[in-house]
Amino acid sequence: MTQAIQDIKKRKKMMGDEFVELCKQTSADALNECRRLLSEGADENHSRSKPMFWAVKNYNFDLIKLLIDFDALSAPMSKAHLAGLCQKGAFDEEKQELFFECLDYGIARTGFTQDYILPYFNTMMLAGHPDKAINAITRYKVPLRIALKGIPVHMIVEMLEGRKEESIALINDYDDRLPEALNAAVAGGRDKAIEYISEISDCSPSQDSILKAVTNNCVSTLRILDRNGVDMRGDWCLVSAARVFAYRPDALKFLLERYNSDISADGIAALVDLADKENIAGLSEYLSKFR
Repeated sequence: MTQAIQDIKKRKKMMGDEFVELCKQTSADALNECRRLLSEGADENHSRSKPMFWAVKNYNFDLIKLLIDFDALSAPMSKAHLAGLCQKGAFDEEKQELFFECLDYGIARTGFTQDYILPYFNTMMLAGHPDKAINAITRYKVPLRIALKGIPVHMIVEMLEGRKEESIALINDYDDRLPEALNAAVAGGRDKAIEYISEISDCSPSQDSILKAVTNNCVSTLRILDRNGVDMRGDWCLVSAARVFAYRPDALKFLLERYNSDISADGIAALVDLADKENIAGLSEYLSKFR
């Protein structure tokens, strides 16, 4: 690489760094300086789209439009920052209209993709406002079924924890995702979600999700499952709990003490053999009380 090229790259980086610092500010003077630097060749997506990041973080809608004018939305990360503006803590009714205005401004230049509006849809569903979520996708002609299928399961779990009844009802009217949400909640020890699901559905968790709860030592979750009639006496469950006993002993202790009368001597002997074979610290000593 020649010295001239190195110097050009250095100047471009310095200009980009200066541009990002200006994007952190919200004054009219800073906006004018941003416009000047962009006109002189500053990278509108410098440092992994930091300009749009700061514009969105500060709800600087004038800067957002300026960046759009200079083709910032050609970068997927800038597009994601803009779409995620609705997920910021101070997003309110006034900012909502300005948000849609910026979306329309960007869509007029790039064309529409669902990635623009689905974060808003998900955010409103999570907040318990399915009416606003539906209004938004209607505005942008996104089918409701597609939008509902795109909600990440962890958000459905959060809706359940927050008892967002209207949002959950809407999801279930189109596609029963409670079994999927229950498995995620059990695996992650999300007890409030599990308890709410048990009130509105008779679905059962998968063995895989129960095993994750066991290996994660989610004893409170196991207690809820036990109260709900989930059978966890099998070797599939006990062996997994035994294997993590050395550093997460509570799950096996709960299972053995809860199901003590249902576990045969051969079952305990098999666990002792496992403890010896895999050198699981403290397990043989603990099992001695059940022999």
